Order: sequence, then C-alpha cells, then structure tokens
Amino acid sequence: RDISFLSKQLVLLKTDVPMDINLDDYKLKDMDKEKLFALFSELEFKSILKELGLEKKEDASYQTIFSIEQLNSLIDTLHHQKAMAISIKTEGNTAGGSTSGRDSTSGRGAAYKLVGMAISYEPMTAFYIQFSQQYLDQNKGMDRKEVLSLLRPIFEDTAIKKYGHDIKSTVIMLHQYGIELAGIGFDTMLASYLLNPSAKHNLESIAFNYIGICGRGTTSCVSTDDAEPVCFDADIIYRLTLSLAKQLEENGLTQLFQDIEMPSALVLAQMEIIGITLDLPYL
Repeated sequence: RDISFLSKQLVLLKTDVPMDINLDDYKLKDMDKEKLFALFSELEFKSILKELGLEKKEDASYQTIFSIEQLNSLIDTLHHQKAMAISIKTEGNTAGGSTSGRDSTSGRGAAYKLVGMAISYEPMTAFYIQFSQQYLDQNKGMDRKEVLSLLRPIFEDTAIKKYGHDIKSTVIMLHQYGIELAGIGFDTMLASYLLNPSAKHNLESIAFNYIGICGRGTTSCVSTDDAEPVCFDADIIYRLTLSLAKQLEENGLTQLFQDIEMPSALVLAQMEIIGITLDLPYL
C-alpha cells in the first residue's frame, strides 16, 4: 500500500513550484540561418541544409553549344583567356552493361567514348559542347571529330592553363581522340587530397567544404538535361581552383603540389596510355 501511494506521488506533476520565467521567451522563433549554416556546414549535414533551404546557391549562366558557328565564337573567346576549366561526359559499354558519367572519373579507356564536355573560363559561366549521337537525329548535335578538330589548338595551347578534377583521366580520354592536352595547371582532386587526405575528394564534397556550395543553383540558357550538371562541374572546378590554390599557399603546399603531385599525375597518365608489354611465351 505504501509503495502504491509513493508511486502515485512520484508520477504526479507538481504545478505549484515557484518559477520566475516569462513563457513568451520560450516561443518558437525564426531560425538564425547564418548560425545554422555555419554549424551544419562544419558538421557536413548537407541533406539538412538542403531540407531547410540553407544551402548556398547562386545564379549561373550555362549555355549549350549546338552549332559550329556557336563553337567558333566560343573558341575565339577562349583564345584570349589565360585559363579554362574542363569537365567531360563519357558513355560506355562494359561487362556490367551500359554506363555513363558526367565527370572524368566515371569512365575512361577503350570501352568509353566522349559524348560531350563543358568549358568554363570565368566564375558562374560555362558552355556545354554537345555531340552525342542522340542529338544528331534532332539536328542539334555536332560531329565529334569536327568539334575536336576545332578545339585541338585550344587544348594543345600551353599558354592557356587547363583546370580539371582528376585531370589525368581527362588527359587519357582526349588522347584517345588524338589530342595531347597541354598547359595543365591545376587538379582540384589532388589539391583536396593534399589539404586533407582523410576527406572525401569527389567534386561535390570539395565544393561544399571550400566554397560552401551544396547544390546547383538556378541557371539560365540550359538547353538539354545533359548540359546543366556538366556545366556545373566545369564552373565549380574553375571557382575551386582559385580557392584551393590560396589554401595550398597558406599551408605551404604549393611547391609540393606543383613540383611533385601534378607532374606525377601526368606520368601516371602516360603510363596508362602506353600500357605494359607482356612476354606471353615466357608466361
């Protein structure tokens, strides 16, 4: 009996406790977006940032190049640039079936083909060059051989620095079409690895960690579904290069990056291109 009364007393809410509070102070208020963005960015809560609409988004201008006339206009502009970022789109058939990817790490080698690429030479701007066969039937695509022939002088111009994400893969892919990419200036994936080896080094994670970009913002002049993500990648690569180069300098890593990491990546690219010879009779 005593235990029963004690149990009842323990679960009863005490309503006569003197409390010096103002209930209005506990009303739900608007969130402090700046503080939440800083906290969730530090914790890498990207999905929550998106759900709350806190991700950093910026309006960008992306354009799809469908004609040789448009391409020649872009090439004329590129001849006057000191640097450009490149992102490529590949498709291929493998043992596991058909695959596609918008960045250079998604697929390379004889099983893959180049179906499009994006170029950016200034922040918030990118151009997608479309020559996938599916658009040729709609009179929208361009012949890949003709496009690459026109772009070759740009790609092989050492005076125009080339930025990429895993630039080694871009070098290998373009080599398959007879283009030797020159003037290679920066690789965002290698820079990210040097700055924080334990972090994720995909482009989306690097963009989030260094420039606070959590997703694609609103864009204008995008003509195909293929264009926007590849243009976004090229745009982000260009912007990241400016930020990561500064981070490397501040951390005393610029010389290591320029003298060791970047040349090593190009050596590895040549090793993959040349391959190895097997002594089959001996084996």
